[in-house]
Amino acid sequence: KVKGSDCIHMASMDSPIDEEQLNELQLYLRSHFAELVGALIYISITCRPDISCAVGLASKGMHGPQKIHLLYLEGLLRYLKKHKDLKLVYKRGNAFRQFARTLSQAYPEMGELHNCPIVGLSDANFAPPVKAKEERMRSTSGRCFFVFNFLVSWSSKRQSLTASSTMQAELIAASAASDMGIWFYNLSCSLPFVFGPSKAIPLLLDNLAALSVANHPKHNPATRHICLREFRIRDAHEFGQVRPYFCPGAQNCADHFTKLLDTVVHSRLLRVLGMEGQLKAYELPELVAAVTHSKLAEFYNAKELSESSRCHWDLDEHRAMWIHWTKSGGSFPSFVLDDTEDLYAYSLTQ
Repeated sequence: KVKGSDCIHMASMDSPIDEEQLNELQLYLRSHFAELVGALIYISITCRPDISCAVGLASKGMHGPQKIHLLYLEGLLRYLKKHKDLKLVYKRGNAFRQFARTLSQAYPEMGELHNCPIVGLSDANFAPPVKAKEERMRSTSGRCFFVFNFLVSWSSKRQSLTASSTMQAELIAASAASDMGIWFYNLSCSLPFVFGPSKAIPLLLDNLAALSVANHPKHNPATRHICLREFRIRDAHEFGQVRPYFCPGAQNCADHFTKLLDTVVHSRLLRVLGMEGQLKAYELPELVAAVTHSKLAEFYNAKELSESSRCHWDLDEHRAMWIHWTKSGGSFPSFVLDDTEDLYAYSLTQ
């Protein structure tokens, strides 16, 4: 959604720049636009992941800056001047380790996430609003990879295809992230004395539709138009190189690389990414049960549905399997949703 200050009149943004309407600073930025943006690109890919998305927006005007691009560049320079002490820090006991441990406790299928040497996250911003002439509504892909809980690789890139849905945009971003995940997997295989036995790289997504498509070797009317190259994440999963998992959107650090965020969310995710400086510390929101209401609730009594139990989706199988997991670790029945039946028609299996 476009809010308040984002509602800029398009005619004033994409029209030829009138030098009489520019102040002294904007005139200087216009004359040195390419070299300033080039320097910011270098900074964003080496030591300042916090400006990656904003630099991508400003760089769209590299060969013909319009007023909106000058505003992006001016805002970037003011941000860097205000937060020049912000830096990427590698130290023990960082926020990402606690983040991974929290996910491990909330989602049993990721029980060893906090012990994985390499973890990746992927996200996409579907069809952001166009604010300049000749721009297309292309989605933005964002990804980041942590090695031993430290951020070592990140990317914010505009997609080369126009996605028709959020699911397709997320799938394109996840496929691009899986390519980097395969590289890290090959690296871990070549250095077993550093990373230990080779295991599939966990790749966290916050879109259940894209996660289902990535794990399910079938086509349906919603996915048959997608290029085959975007399904290469399935091959990486089949070969044991990458393993997609679900991550709540509010916990997804890759969201920082897809769009401009408000101050609270920006500071909160920077802390998890390992950035330290004179920013107010905000904690991540608490995780809730993955599913708060079940279609199968009638099979459980009130005690079983209390806070002592959690529910989650296991999308690894070819059909959606509902698993009821309790802390007691006792035996329990599993409820299977048949693909050929309606979602509300389910069968009980022992």
